Amino acid sequence: MHRTHSPQGRSRSTRTTAASVIALVAALATATGSEAGTSTQTDVMTWLDDVSGAMKIDTTSECASGTPTSVAYRNDRLVVRTATDPLVIGPQVDAILDAMYGPAAHIAGIETINFKAPPGQPDAAPLLSVNLTPRPGGHDVVTLARAMRAAHGEPSAPDYALTPSRPYSHYFPNGAPEPYAGSLVTRANRTPVTAPVPNAPLGTGVTMFVYDTGLAPKGANELPNTTLFESVDDERPNADKAGDPKMVDYPAAGHGKAIAGVITAVAPGTTIEMVRVNNRTGLLTDVDAARRITQSFFAISSLQNLPDLLVMSFGTTVCDIALNDASAFLEPLGTQGVVEMVDRFDPVKPRGMLVVASAGNMASERPHYPAAFEPVFSIGALDGTRDADGSPWSSPSKTGPVAEFSNTGGWVDAYAVGQELPTNHVIGGLRFQFNGPLVNGRATVDGTSFSAPLTAGHIAEIMSSTGLTARAARDELLSTGTEPLPQCGTSAQVDGVAIVLQSFAADIDDPATTVPNHC
Repeated sequence: MHRTHSPQGRSRSTRTTAASVIALVAALATATGSEAGTSTQTDVMTWLDDVSGAMKIDTTSECASGTPTSVAYRNDRLVVRTATDPLVIGPQVDAILDAMYGPAAHIAGIETINFKAPPGQPDAAPLLSVNLTPRPGGHDVVTLARAMRAAHGEPSAPDYALTPSRPYSHYFPNGAPEPYAGSLVTRANRTPVTAPVPNAPLGTGVTMFVYDTGLAPKGANELPNTTLFESVDDERPNADKAGDPKMVDYPAAGHGKAIAGVITAVAPGTTIEMVRVNNRTGLLTDVDAARRITQSFFAISSLQNLPDLLVMSFGTTVCDIALNDASAFLEPLGTQGVVEMVDRFDPVKPRGMLVVASAGNMASERPHYPAAFEPVFSIGALDGTRDADGSPWSSPSKTGPVAEFSNTGGWVDAYAVGQELPTNHVIGGLRFQFNGPLVNGRATVDGTSFSAPLTAGHIAEIMSSTGLTARAARDELLSTGTEPLPQCGTSAQVDGVAIVLQSFAADIDDPATTVPNHC
């Protein structure tokens, strides 16, 4: 499949002279400069800046060279993924911060997050969340992470904020969800007589965990195949915090429910468990995601009950591993550990296990994590509104132009339709912008956030129809694909495969029929 990865030193040296640490920090600080001011950008980045005083919006080339993309991360937390004892890591971090700011009590505490291992296998390296004491302007966490890697060989990174979209686009790349008054449809196709469960709804027997915003209250007949993993995974999209009783509290409200609706439309027999990873403000960081995903794994007592597919429609662009080095990155170590955990469980779980993740909506080739990790199935978006069949779910030619907002690059495996998809959404008559229209249970949505679960639905379709494992079904799905068309207005061909139904009533492996003029 894809991808390039940054090297990760594994030296476990625990001693560095004070002089060498001070020299190293001075060099890094000179290179990276002082704390950048809060960005004035709108939508996602402004919201992140408003929702947490610990959030830094980094627009500097010293963080991410060669790109105007903003990167958001906590300025009061360092993330280290290591088997080294926290009692060793703490003094190492403290010494670097002493060199940066002068002697003080810099560390408020260290949380350890363990990644569950299959029976008989050793544990993967745990995640250490090093919580730093507050200071005016926050800590220069990027310099700190680089210094930990350089001085001690410890994989270190900021605790990134995880969102699906580019800075100016809120969580949805073409603006807020639009109310949808039509009827929602699901595929009526059935599994073949040779399937593990014959003549059943597509997806039957497949369990999918959606790690997202959780699930808002639902009616008795709405998404009957979808449940909360635990009671804490309920979504509370509105508490009148904005002074408008109909205004949602955070831009991603309904995001998880919309994802579940897309899966249900494509593979209605799939069992969907909703796991809320963001906190009640809507904020989600790499550590938050790692904590909640590992908790869900530890809550399950048998291999059989673990999910077959994990859907993650969030992510982040990251800072360079060294100043102005766009060839290697300070990857988010929490979701990296989750991906490694899933990779270990795949060969021992009866139906296998696979992460399907959105490639991001930043119109960039720069890697977006966790989608860019091996062996995550990374999904970009096609504009399914550009052909003549009148359905955003399908294309007679089984392809389409890459959506204007979609990330691209060699790390993106496949593309599926992801524009104007009608799906379930928040109920109660809520709005996503002041004086905007009310959304009440149904909306059209855009983004790789929805092309990823749509693709996961097709994997579930193949698994339920053939009995293949998750990764074998992924490979089978790729074999059904065609070439994605360039973005409208361009001629640049993109890598990857277009995964599209020929019609909403077709099977995923049906051949293409016509090639309409898409643009």
